Amino acid sequence: MAPLVMPRLRTLGEIFRLSKRGVMLAKLEQHHDHMADYIWPRAEAVFGRDRRDTAAPGFDEILDTIRNLTTRFSVCLVCSECNSADGMIKGRFRNEIDSRFTFTAPEIKQFVRARPNQNYEVDVDQAFRVWKSQEEAFRTRAELVETLLAHLGAGRLGYERSGSIGAQPLWMMLGASETLWKAFCSETKGSQRSGLLSGLRGEFLARSTCRDSATLPRQSRSMDCSGPSDVEYEDYTDRFP
Repeated sequence: MAPLVMPRLRTLGEIFRLSKRGVMLAKLEQHHDHMADYIWPRAEAVFGRDRRDTAAPGFDEILDTIRNLTTRFSVCLVCSECNSADGMIKGRFRNEIDSRFTFTAPEIKQFVRARPNQNYEVDVDQAFRVWKSQEEAFRTRAELVETLLAHLGAGRLGYERSGSIGAQPLWMMLGASETLWKAFCSETKGSQRSGLLSGLRGEFLARSTCRDSATLPRQSRSMDCSGPSDVEYEDYTDRFP
């Protein structure tokens, strides 16, 4: 069988594109494993809302460990189109693909054809093949969740907090905002723009999640959506030399 050819991902400059309403888009989103969203609601369904009063010591810590053990990847930044491709494929195959399953970024790369400054194309058949290649491993993870919850409910799992100073480990504090901070630091290292990060991070999050493109009327005239020119892009990104 011929080796799978992996298309390259778009750079940030290539993500920029014009919407049908004339708004420049380059939205990034935090892509996460939906299995992580399942653990706590499932535990609540099994043990009830008063679980902390009756469960084994360290109940919360054990649930966090189960979540980390059964999820396939951590939070990562992807463009909004790649993030929505995951949901689109699962919606197309809602009777075949478990809703708790989430494609990793490298897996999305296998079935999304990224084009500079344009919308992506999705190979639906390839996406389903990726799911089939991971289905057995995913089912194992799902079964492991139920097995570990059963042991927890039977009192065979526990975690003593004795001797803990009560402080969160540093790695637990590195959440979504820190992920974004690191991404900006990497891109602006050594430039004058690195000093603007404290304000830009908040502005980026606000801009990246706004939906003004959806509220504007569509342009009646035809538009060239091939993307900004090199000169336009350089002017946009390098206004702080």
